[in-house]
Amino acid sequence: MTMQTIHDNHPSFFTSRDQGQGSFGFLSSVGKAVKRYFRARHAIAHLRSLDDDLLADIGIARRDIESAVRQDGNHFDTGGRV
Repeated sequence: MTMQTIHDNHPSFFTSRDQGQGSFGFLSSVGKAVKRYFRARHAIAHLRSLDDDLLADIGIARRDIESAVRQDGNHFDTGGRV
């Protein structure tokens, strides 16, 4: 099975920037996904360490931490730390 066959069968897996880049594009996509995953984990851990009053100040209930981070990771900048 070639990369083109995989791409044809799963077009939503690749971004438009990755199309035509072959294996490098695929690995780049995987690397970015892994980086996003670890940044989200870091943000979730940081928010869980805050007390309820601080969470309320930023408009997040403790029960909503994970969904808030995963819904839009841009809201919680981890300062580039993973």
